[in-house]
Amino acid sequence: MFAVWVAVGPESYSFGTQESWKFAFIHGMTLIFHSGIWMIFASSGIPPIGDAKHFRAFPPELPAIVQARPHDCIPAHKTDLLMGNVLLFIGFTSILDDGKFDALLKGGVAVCWTIAILYKLKVHKDGWGYKITADPDPNGTVTPKKKD
Repeated sequence: MFAVWVAVGPESYSFGTQESWKFAFIHGMTLIFHSGIWMIFASSGIPPIGDAKHFRAFPPELPAIVQARPHDCIPAHKTDLLMGNVLLFIGFTSILDDGKFDALLKGGVAVCWTIAILYKLKVHKDGWGYKITADPDPNGTVTPKKKD
């Protein structure tokens, strides 16, 4: 992502940019990246990569700040992937690189970001107070937590 960001340029994020293909491309790429990072942090946080002591030292386990139901995150993530890939397609093919479509494209990108943000807020609102009630088992199954 960084190499493409450097090649396209951070100025392409601006609504005042002249190259529509760069605008669509960089927003599509960022929408997909943002959705993936959100999916990790919202659904589970960052789990430890192993059970050994040295695996638990770095990277540290980070629980989700505002836990959302993992299954509720999937439709929001799929919507973001669809919108991001459509923007990437527009950027790759330059089908809207004509100046007369600039306002339409930039309005569409604003709508995509608005939908993405509102959908994520809805997922967090609907799942407010959700807590994971089972510990993952090393075998891939979920075992209920023991009552004290």
